[in-house]
Amino acid sequence: MNAGINLGWTSGIIETEGVTAENIDQIGANLANATAAITALVPLIASPPYDTDSFVKVNEEINRLSGKIGGMPRDKAAHEISAIYRRLQSALRVYLSARTRKLTQGGTCDASTLDVGYYFGRGHTALQRGNLTLERKSRETMMHSIHTGAEIAKSRPCVFPSDQYLSAPVLDTPTVATYASSLTVIQNVAAVGTLPAGVALDPAVKIPTAVAPSSVPTTTLTTSPPPDNGKTPRPVVRPDLSKPWSSTWGNIHWGENYYGTKSKTLTGKLVKINNRWVFFGRWGRTSSDRSGQVMFTFTSPTSFEGYYTENSKKGGSWRGAAPD
Repeated sequence: MNAGINLGWTSGIIETEGVTAENIDQIGANLANATAAITALVPLIASPPYDTDSFVKVNEEINRLSGKIGGMPRDKAAHEISAIYRRLQSALRVYLSARTRKLTQGGTCDASTLDVGYYFGRGHTALQRGNLTLERKSRETMMHSIHTGAEIAKSRPCVFPSDQYLSAPVLDTPTVATYASSLTVIQNVAAVGTLPAGVALDPAVKIPTAVAPSSVPTTTLTTSPPPDNGKTPRPVVRPDLSKPWSSTWGNIHWGENYYGTKSKTLTGKLVKINNRWVFFGRWGRTSSDRSGQVMFTFTSPTSFEGYYTENSKKGGSWRGAAPD
């Protein structure tokens, strides 16, 4: 849901305004938030037989686009965002068939949830920027996605709370205010709706939000960038990788390309994306064919949070900290 909302916001901005000096920061923030949402999803994907490599590749595509979108023609930028959305949708349209016991491509509740978020986001920014035609088309497609998800849930062992999604105020009265209130509604429904029937959400669990307050699109019909309300995140200082860092899986010796022991390799590249430092790389074993990908996001100059995959399958979380 949150990945869809952020990609939809980006799509709506580009469709309405193109890529400009005034909205490039907004686009960058939305893309970064979409990446964060997908990053949080990867460790939760069951395996085997599910493959997380397709989600990692979507993140790589988003990050590549973030680095080149400035000044990109509107049509090309719109095509790029649409292609990323379709790739993520395709990655979510995979399920294990109970009949054949094989992975099958088809409709899933997860893919419909992405669709709801994406078309909500497109409609949200379209209305705020006065593009009423795009808003109407997006809202109609959002409604269609809700009904599609409801039909899929009848034949798949998945949960899709269509009635709760249909309670979003914007579906009856599309205004700036109803879009703002509907954002919280669909996020909460997505969080609770993924639980099995009869299981309540633990009050201690914090329902995730789509974006930081500074990234929410402006709430007036204008092409100006949204106010930051004093909450624009400061650029993260480049982490110092000249010394070994402690981590979930042993000390990381960045310069020597290993962690734990020298038989455990770790190679990659540290890049800056939208004021965040991110390490993309691979881990492996010199004594076996075990290997996989890693992605570490530095939440401060002295700590990172991320994940790893193994042979394109599910891996787990990987955290680390700089030496004291």
